[in-house]
Amino acid sequence: MFWAWPYGYAYLPPPYYYGPDYGVPKEVMPAIYVEKFDGEPTPQTTGEVFCPGKYAYYPDVRECPGGWQRIIRESDGPADSG
Repeated sequence: MFWAWPYGYAYLPPPYYYGPDYGVPKEVMPAIYVEKFDGEPTPQTTGEVFCPGKYAYYPDVRECPGGWQRIIRESDGPADSG
């Protein structure tokens, strides 16, 4: 962009671009721990039990061909295997 001054033409730089704010995250994701779950889950099993083969949780899925995983979140206490 050129601007006409009384003493000639001057080049003006483009306006400064302010990018997105990458500061402090708005939400902090909870810390989780994934461990192998041996055996078959039952209704008395504590915590979340996940089947990565079918990408679903127990009790929505009753059989898991590749084995189960237990999801332990930071807010949960220690999990007992079962």
